Amino acid sequence: MTMQSSSESRIAWDSQAALRQPARPKKAKPFKSYRNVFWSVVITYIAYALLNIDVASVHALIGGVLVAILAFVPVYLWCIGKLPGLPIFPAAALAYSWTFALPLITNQRQIALYEASAKLEAALTAALFLLVGTVVYSLVVRLAYQPPVKYLAIPRTYPNAVYLMSIILCSVYQMALTAQVFNIPRDFIGVANAAYLTASTFSVFILAHRWGQGGLGKPVKVVFVAAYLALTMATLTSLYLVGAMTIIAITIGAYTIGRSKLPVVLTVLCVALLGFLHIGKANMRLIYWRVSHEGITIFDYPTFYLNWADSGLSAVSAIFRPEAEEEGSSMGLHERVSLAQMTLLVQSQSPEPVPFLMGQTYTIIPRLLLPRFVNPDKATTHEGTYILSIAYGLQTREESTTTTIAFGFLAEAYANFGFVGVVGLGFVIGASFGIAARWGRGVPLTSLRGLASLLVLFAAIQNEHTAAVSIATLVQTFAILLLFAVLLMKPERRVPTRNVPWLDREPAA
Repeated sequence: MTMQSSSESRIAWDSQAALRQPARPKKAKPFKSYRNVFWSVVITYIAYALLNIDVASVHALIGGVLVAILAFVPVYLWCIGKLPGLPIFPAAALAYSWTFALPLITNQRQIALYEASAKLEAALTAALFLLVGTVVYSLVVRLAYQPPVKYLAIPRTYPNAVYLMSIILCSVYQMALTAQVFNIPRDFIGVANAAYLTASTFSVFILAHRWGQGGLGKPVKVVFVAAYLALTMATLTSLYLVGAMTIIAITIGAYTIGRSKLPVVLTVLCVALLGFLHIGKANMRLIYWRVSHEGITIFDYPTFYLNWADSGLSAVSAIFRPEAEEEGSSMGLHERVSLAQMTLLVQSQSPEPVPFLMGQTYTIIPRLLLPRFVNPDKATTHEGTYILSIAYGLQTREESTTTTIAFGFLAEAYANFGFVGVVGLGFVIGASFGIAARWGRGVPLTSLRGLASLLVLFAAIQNEHTAAVSIATLVQTFAILLLFAVLLMKPERRVPTRNVPWLDREPAA
């Protein structure tokens, strides 16, 4: 009886003591959610690869699997919290799973032309870059870090309407360009496009991220969706899918980070829609590029997209016709974004018969950093790409003015310095992306530091460019960001939040 009373008294005392003590904040557990997203993506990737696998090419298959594993490793490390900050290098590495690994696994037509040993060498080259980049990025981003106490940021009092208006204005700008309402002078087109790109991507990312965190009301969601669709449709009228693909990837990524959950249905629908638009794109270009027209106005959109839908349906029906193979059907979406064949091309011809370029595509970068209105004789930002195309006999100087061939960072690095260039690229990319991820930690996404990190993240997923294009674009957008900082941002003090410490997400609006 005494023992029972003592036990009951102790339980009561423990309960009272627990009430008296300040409640411990629950430890954020996002890792399980992010792991679930990660494994969902991996399973989907494996299923697609198995449906298109080419077991006849063992060397390409082994190499593709190796590259895919190393492409997913940084993403997994980020998902479990081992790589803090925005997933800049993980996003860049993930891009290699479809631009390099998947074309090797499926042994696409352009890759099938090369010998087995060449395919394995190209895969090992990509694997070397990913391995070096992952190690360097991990070392840099995990160094001891103290978030800044003060920083410049767009005030939290700014309503969502500011970002909505930005998207609407960007939509109007893009519509006016495609309708040829006005012609921007050549000296200012780069600055205007940089301002458009910066404002649209930032606004889309911030609103999608807030939506994922539950910070948008229903009216804001409706207006956001309408403005977003207008921006995407205006972007697609150029008949270049890369702009729309970037916007969609940014939106899904921002929502996933905020929600800790991948919108599976939306992602599948977007991929299916982009695939459908891609297969009908070739015929649309025959109609709209080879025939003189006065631009596409908003009143032409219904006819324009009905024609695109008809072209897509015709291309789909052609797939099931026996003669489609003989006619040479257009490449699939994963073949269009492939960069593996460019590395194969460069390695098969360098250093013999094409000698290493010894930095020719890099030495032009300083000349590209000044805007054209300051330097009227400035070369085009794609000059590095043209140097590569001409060196490897893909284009003449005249042909390069009308068509641009995507080489990517990896092929460019090998073309300049061989394997030394590949290792150097991994070190530079890993270190610079790590510094950018660290710089944006512990501050809101709407801060100068946070938005600067976002800029690098956006550049990281576009690995089809050469270094000159990426760096020149980053410098232009950084300049626009600094202008935004002067006009819109104010000093703020860091307010500790209960958000995930390794990601430091922006508080819900």
